[in-house]
Amino acid sequence: AGHYRRVLEDAGVEIRTAGARLGGRAAERIRGDRALRRRMFAIPLSLGHESVEIAGEFLDLEPDFVHAWLDHTNIFAGAAALVTGAPEVILSLRSLAPTHFPAMLRDWMLPWYRVLAREDHVRLVANSEAGADDYARWIGIARDRIGVVRNGFDAEQFASPTPAAVE
Repeated sequence: AGHYRRVLEDAGVEIRTAGARLGGRAAERIRGDRALRRRMFAIPLSLGHESVEIAGEFLDLEPDFVHAWLDHTNIFAGAAALVTGAPEVILSLRSLAPTHFPAMLRDWMLPWYRVLAREDHVRLVANSEAGADDYARWIGIARDRIGVVRNGFDAEQFASPTPAAVE
């Protein structure tokens, strides 16, 4: 919705919309690499256009790592990262497995998480032990395959209130 757009622009962050344009580097790589084209066409239609559009961004940007959050984005970006050969992938799991959220659950999530979890360069990270345990059970992988990085903030960045402000 653009509510952080101004802050990002002021910080010099380039804002891109996946699929809005096909960068020259991406188009050149797709034209010149038959195996890449086959991998791009192998992205299942069940994932919609998102993974293909994200793959185009990865081909253009050539990221050193891909870091995605939440189930839909994890799968879309994870599939795009596999297709384009991103060297490192971090998928952040931010609660319990999607089986607890039927409105969000899609039938393609579990098979894709299983594919992604088999890849050595893909790291799964949850924000709680309970979330890591639940995802490991659901995906059917060893619990130690999912790291835990708890939510937090740097308290030093916030000024303590004065006694008068507390009263």
